[in-house]
Amino acid sequence: MSLKTIAIIPARAGSKGLSGKNTKKLAGMPLYQHAIKQAQAAGISDILISTDSSEILDTNHANSVRAIKRPDHLATDATPMIEVLTDLAAHHIPDDRLVVLLQPTSPLRRADHIRGAMDVYAHGTFDIVVSAVEMDRSILKAGLLVGNTFNPINKPEYVFSNRQSLPPVYKHNGAIYIFSRDWLHSNQSFDSDRIGLFEMSVAASLDIDNADDFARCEAEILKRDT
Repeated sequence: MSLKTIAIIPARAGSKGLSGKNTKKLAGMPLYQHAIKQAQAAGISDILISTDSSEILDTNHANSVRAIKRPDHLATDATPMIEVLTDLAAHHIPDDRLVVLLQPTSPLRRADHIRGAMDVYAHGTFDIVVSAVEMDRSILKAGLLVGNTFNPINKPEYVFSNRQSLPPVYKHNGAIYIFSRDWLHSNQSFDSDRIGLFEMSVAASLDIDNADDFARCEAEILKRDT
């Protein structure tokens, strides 16, 4: 791959679902550090953490790991991730970098998932590659109610098809995003009609939003290590 690679780990201090989630210890290690470990295991040495957490900013990280202070206006519950990334692209990510975004809330992601997604990007003609998980294909039978009219969300024939005859459906699981810094800087959004997909299992796609999710992820990680 011609572009040098940088991993971005967004780790905001606050969280509505679980207080202090990103620094809470999961299987003996702060949650955000699992993402660092996964990036390093995937062969990514340049790692940047975007955070407003004083705990993370004050931690003595390895030389290849940089923690930078996120501006206050980009550290709220309502801040879209794209705004955080475009700010990083403008001020902290060098040109000609391949960006691998790893959210700490997907701790069951593995290094081979990251390498696999990078391989999809390297051998395709995509603007962005995302990890995804297969979901119930019966969603294709759904529609929107406009007034008193049912508008199918996809092909009308899908509404009346047997579930087994419907095509597979995938949903981005938030674990991995891969794109070039220059594309993001010029595009200023994730919008594209050239999105590549790397499939992950349902088990590996568990995202931490609350204490129950945290406990399930911890149990899975401890099971892996035994």
